[in-house]
Amino acid sequence: ETKEGILKGTQEILGETHPKLVQQCIDICTDAVTESLENMFPFTMEIGRGFVPDVGKERHNPNKTGDDSLLTIQFRLESGKKILLYHYACHPTVLNRDNQYISADFPYGVEQHLQDYELILFINGNCGDISTRFTRTSSSFEQINRFGKQIAKAINEAVDSSSNQEKLTQLLVKEFTIPLRAKEVDSIEVAEQKCKQTEEEIQLSIKRANAGERRVLESKLEGAKTNLLLAKNLQGLKEIPFTCMYIQM
Repeated sequence: ETKEGILKGTQEILGETHPKLVQQCIDICTDAVTESLENMFPFTMEIGRGFVPDVGKERHNPNKTGDDSLLTIQFRLESGKKILLYHYACHPTVLNRDNQYISADFPYGVEQHLQDYELILFINGNCGDISTRFTRTSSSFEQINRFGKQIAKAINEAVDSSSNQEKLTQLLVKEFTIPLRAKEVDSIEVAEQKCKQTEEEIQLSIKRANAGERRVLESKLEGAKTNLLLAKNLQGLKEIPFTCMYIQM
């Protein structure tokens, strides 16, 4: 919701809220759950762990440490069919705003290199500020294919590392809310000044910067603009309710 709350004013970044599309997503998910409950099969599960290096990096500073861990859960149905769920932390944003197609981004690339599964499910991990900004060489479907091949290789290695086939004995889903202390934001005047200074600095530097340096400068300007948005919309906000959910299997 970009018209109120902590995302107020972020239409330029996140777009306008589209109620019909939101409802369509809710309807599709509800139908999927209903159909699943009507078509359940016995299965076993295997849990694997691994790493995916050099795909996701901290999107403002590639030298910072990120979370490159990978979790895989392979479900085997009695029919012999296999389903994969993998958990990896990275924004699926290889394709930038110039690409107007609806796509699954790099999870689609992963699926193209894993043909043995009836269904593949992707859960994004702790993805705050982790993206492919500094690892991709282009914002293209070719790059999606390259990352997909790389992640699929790591998934296969993680699946091969799992040793036990176990039946599901417990499934617990729990939701809870944590009150987070809100960041103290700059005054609008200070944030505007920082934004202006950053724009001037970039204008002086960007012409002689290489591709990697240009991305750093662009992310710095993005940060300054976001800071200005926060200054305009979060004045006086002391606490943000943060809803969490965990699934225990």
